[in-house]
Amino acid sequence: FEFIKNVISDAGGKVTIIDKTPVLGSPRGGEIQKWLDENPGHDRFVILDDCEDMIHLWPHLVETTWDLGLLDEHVEQAIKVINKGAEA
Repeated sequence: FEFIKNVISDAGGKVTIIDKTPVLGSPRGGEIQKWLDENPGHDRFVILDDCEDMIHLWPHLVETTWDLGLLDEHVEQAIKVINKGAEA
């Protein structure tokens, strides 16, 4: 967690990391779904990941790339995903 917090902080951002997904060896979307199942009440969320195997979580995904990382365009997309969740 500290590494991620430091990277975001160094870029001028603020973040609260509350947990991480389990590593199941299954598709990434399955790991995220397991976390959601075990931690109910998270209806507004965005997934920032370089995997596209998100199954039914696809509307929450902002697909990044391993080589370029998180770009400004991904941040803009993430904000749209979160705001769309607020409208629902």
